[in-house]
Amino acid sequence: MRKLFIPKVLIIAMLFITLLSVALTGCTKEKVMIPQDLDGLSLVQMWEKVSAKIDVQKGGEEMESFRLHANGVRQVDSLSFVFHGFNQKGRPEVYFVSMNAHGEMNWYSYVSDLVNPTRHPLKVFEEIDKIGLASLESGDAGLSMHVEFQSGDVGYRNQYGNIYHLEGGTLKPLDEIIFHSQYPWCTTTVFKLSPNETVITRDGQIIAQASTAVRINGVVPPEERTSQIWFLSEDINKAEVVEYLDNGN
Repeated sequence: MRKLFIPKVLIIAMLFITLLSVALTGCTKEKVMIPQDLDGLSLVQMWEKVSAKIDVQKGGEEMESFRLHANGVRQVDSLSFVFHGFNQKGRPEVYFVSMNAHGEMNWYSYVSDLVNPTRHPLKVFEEIDKIGLASLESGDAGLSMHVEFQSGDVGYRNQYGNIYHLEGGTLKPLDEIIFHSQYPWCTTTVFKLSPNETVITRDGQIIAQASTAVRINGVVPPEERTSQIWFLSEDINKAEVVEYLDNGN
């Protein structure tokens, strides 16, 4: 039987192609997907999936902001958040995370000057998950949720909008809460969206927003209110004045 002769150069080339193929397969980024159905979305699970893939030292992350938008059929079409932390080399970085149109999470980061203390993202997401996104009422154009941090001298009153203390999945109505604090507190604002108006977000995206029914004196009647602000228990303790509505405490 005649033996098949394969040149050594060809063998080396075939071996190189095989090794390259294996290497490329091993380097393929594993996709992080989240549910796009608002009622089936857990922010805690989303955070755990994403943070496991990011080069950041666990436990020292500090949230800057969070944005979520769901359309009229309660499908999440926009979700993003920003947080600060230290990478594995100990350098401070700011991290940007967002969801694309297919429910895939993407992220990038760059070196920052410092990490400002606010609140660990997981602590915020845990409190929101306790009340549950499925329990939130949508407007005709869906709903939007914004998480932000503020400091300084700011007061909130029930006569101008619905304000609540969020604790253990329960919203306790507040009549008034006033801060005089250099330490940031967290506000979670939830909007029932109307298709009558639009707003441009920080990233330039145009979405529907809640209608702004305001009287001349700035007071919005309760039946016309389309937004509410939540305060977490840790931040209630930072306030100088806290008064509950209808014995909500």
